[in-house]
Amino acid sequence: MDVDALFSYSPLWFLFKGFIWDVLVAVLRPLPLVLPFSMVVMFASMYAREHGWTARDSAAQAARAWKSAFTGSAVFRTEFLFVFYVMLVMSRTLLFRPTHPYPLSDMLGGWDFYDLSGGFTLEAVENFILFIPFGLLLSSVLHKTEQLESRSVDAWVLRRAALASAVFSLSIECLQVMLYVGTFQLADLFYNSAGGAFGALLFCLYAKIKAMRA
Repeated sequence: MDVDALFSYSPLWFLFKGFIWDVLVAVLRPLPLVLPFSMVVMFASMYAREHGWTARDSAAQAARAWKSAFTGSAVFRTEFLFVFYVMLVMSRTLLFRPTHPYPLSDMLGGWDFYDLSGGFTLEAVENFILFIPFGLLLSSVLHKTEQLESRSVDAWVLRRAALASAVFSLSIECLQVMLYVGTFQLADLFYNSAGGAFGALLFCLYAKIKAMRA
């Protein structure tokens, strides 16, 4: 008798494999969210130690430093709004959604205004609008932090913001597959990227009009 074959069909073996799989999924599924958060916490801890802050007054010192930067720097305020909106988008697309057992089952869907059941949906429009503030705020950050010639800054900012929108959208889609929330759809990637590029275009038009009036 083949011992390996007998072992592979054993109920205990299937139970063991199921247990190991459940443990791995439970541990690894939140990893894409837990790892960046852990890095931010450790960076804050490292920053506090380098500045000699004690555990007792670290929160107060951090609050004062943040308030000083927020009130004294327009660049910091813009960067904060951008990071804040990125966190909002990630919470909307990754955290508060039901699990989906087959996240790759509808990769080619989502282009029109009808879902799989035939009902009317505005998900395509929502995906487009969702990334307009992302492209607008990122363009503002790039415009404030990069020193470029006026003739090239608009085109450079537009290209960078459009590319960042596509990369951010692709990252969200991949995380949805890893976390089993939502579905990976090429339409989402397209509409998100288009929305980000449109937001960047709006900012470039605003910056050009502002420069002409100055």
